[in-house]
Amino acid sequence: MASASNPSLTPDQFIGSNLRVAIKDGRVVTGILTVIDPFGNLLLSNVIEESEDIISPPGIHKRDIGLVSVPRETIVTVSVDTNTHRRLFSKK
Repeated sequence: MASASNPSLTPDQFIGSNLRVAIKDGRVVTGILTVIDPFGNLLLSNVIEESEDIISPPGIHKRDIGLVSVPRETIVTVSVDTNTHRRLFSKK
């Protein structure tokens, strides 16, 4: 059982959660975690990609890109939304 004082979470507990993944090249993708393969690569659905707008900096360019595979070695950080955090870390 996961708790805030002793987080013993497994990757499968995040399936179906909304994740925000920062990638080494500076892009950020936000989507629903669908699969984690045996190598730690993430498959996200309903993805929105955010990147620096090179045409009119310092703006952010957003686009819907659907289904995305994020290789493990490109991941910088993974964040969960507030609802997922509450579900996984609430004291029961």
